[in-house]
Amino acid sequence: MRLLLWEQIRDDKPHYPDVIQAIELILPKNSKIVGKTLREAKLHKECLICAVVHNDEVFVPNGDTIFYPEDRIIIFVKAGYVKNVMPAFEGKE
Repeated sequence: MRLLLWEQIRDDKPHYPDVIQAIELILPKNSKIVGKTLREAKLHKECLICAVVHNDEVFVPNGDTIFYPEDRIIIFVKAGYVKNVMPAFEGKE
């Protein structure tokens, strides 16, 4: 397993669908999950948020964790589902 930034994955060559990827990203202000709890975010079942960095504090989130703009999160995603999972973290149009 390797840690990838989302920007590295967008243009990367196709990955094996059964590989788990660790992805680090920073939530934009207009992310679809900002202001929601992990429970409310209803993320894809193939996505696991493993860590959140908020105000220089690192913690493992639970269902009551609220996401804020500029939070840095580490997610594990099955490679074949990355493109299905990422829209939840990107900005709203």
